[in-house]
Amino acid sequence: MSKRTGKGVPFVKLSGVVNPRDAEFAVSLGVSHIGCVFYENSPRNVDIAKAKDIFKAAEDVAKANNTKVTTVLEFRGHSKASILEISKKTGCRTLQIAGFTEADVLALQKDKFNASRVFELTASTQLLPLQKPEPSAKAPSLFTLATTGTELTFPWEVLGELAPANTFIGGGVRPENVRALLTHSPWGINLCAGVERHPGELDHARLEMLFEPLNEQTD
Repeated sequence: MSKRTGKGVPFVKLSGVVNPRDAEFAVSLGVSHIGCVFYENSPRNVDIAKAKDIFKAAEDVAKANNTKVTTVLEFRGHSKASILEISKKTGCRTLQIAGFTEADVLALQKDKFNASRVFELTASTQLLPLQKPEPSAKAPSLFTLATTGTELTFPWEVLGELAPANTFIGGGVRPENVRALLTHSPWGINLCAGVERHPGELDHARLEMLFEPLNEQTD
């Protein structure tokens, strides 16, 4: 499992990575989790071969830098059989799944997968969902928006002073608003569109900008 580089510094997951170069750059900056999307309707959808290349690139950089990275398969609209096949072929057993029930995820956990759920919130959310099954450091869940868009966030004030443990907070995180999110002490931050030029094309400069306030916390 990846370790934070300083007290109170959140883990950072980059979701929807589509090429090895972006994975290498992200890990070199300090991204702790690299996610590949398996969802045919997504512009960030990858196949098994590409996911393997991306994960290897991320792991090679982490090894060279004497750090660790967690690779994550991100699913929507897949059957359990399909998930198992992709996991086996990629060699990745950490799964983040949208649309699955508590029972679905528990069944995968019983099979020794680090499986967790994606909770899709709305901009009018006033109460955080009860997380079942309870997330763990090895199988962290994700709070994100049901409606995507780089200018949208769910109301982070519902997180309180201390966001839920073992939970990535997403939903429009970008360099312009990450400081506001940090006031809620998130365990993890999930990045995607907010650090892209276009869907699936990482903007390296924006990712560097986002890491500036994170790096300040390690001083």
